[in-house]
Amino acid sequence: MQYDILEALNQIAVEKNMEIDYVIETLKSSLVSAARKKYGDGDNIVVNIDRRSGEIFIKADTTGTSDLA
Repeated sequence: MQYDILEALNQIAVEKNMEIDYVIETLKSSLVSAARKKYGDGDNIVVNIDRRSGEIFIKADTTGTSDLA
């Protein structure tokens, strides 16, 4: 099933004449936005997509740590 995701992303990139990296980054950004909308802005949400297997990993750090400037 994961291979189907990679195949679909590649097809989008070809059809829209975009780099695959841009398509993947857009998907990652969309997943982060959706997770924040559902779970709130307080969590540090990270999305990774394995480009070999197509697996999508979403992690929310709820420990309350944040970047200190």
